[in-house]
Amino acid sequence: MPLACQDSRCPPPIFTRRSSPVARCSGLQESNPVSTDAAYDGNAANYGQANDPMVGRKIGGINVFGGGLALYNKTGVLVGALGVSGDTSCTDHIVAWKTRHALNFDDVPAGVGAMNTDNMIMI
Repeated sequence: MPLACQDSRCPPPIFTRRSSPVARCSGLQESNPVSTDAAYDGNAANYGQANDPMVGRKIGGINVFGGGLALYNKTGVLVGALGVSGDTSCTDHIVAWKTRHALNFDDVPAGVGAMNTDNMIMI
């Protein structure tokens, strides 16, 4: 079922998840958010210097982004994963999707999309 994003900060692509017809646009990244106070504090001219505002502080956090897909063999067995990053989440996903298809590792056993795929749904 579509994962409908209820947060205006979410990107336009709607990814799918079997467990919930509607879910918030949050997840793992919300369990350990980046400390923006630490990441963007102080004068940028001091970055990398002895008086760098990051000295003794941690940014922490988890960033989650699109572009990762599971790899399945011809019998539908999970054999690995593929990750692509470098553009928008949507483009990263499409590049990963096409690469996986070209490698013949796209026999998804029970995807939530049309024809059991795990492709994203654009609405």
